[in-house]
Amino acid sequence: MLLAAKDTGGAVTPVLGDVADPVAWPDGPFDLVVAAFNLLLNLPDQVAQERSVRAAADCLAPGGHL
Repeated sequence: MLLAAKDTGGAVTPVLGDVADPVAWPDGPFDLVVAAFNLLLNLPDQVAQERSVRAAADCLAPGGHL
């Protein structure tokens, strides 16, 4: 999936990391954070799901979307 996003002409910056680890997130703010496919369902437990949603929300710009 990262390879597919690589050829977007700079419109998308692919990042490889642990979505449930807030430290692994790149510096924001972002206008949009996308959780593709069934990402949250593949995390090991509810705590990891909550951490990843919180990390995404913390990276959003004012008025940004998740």
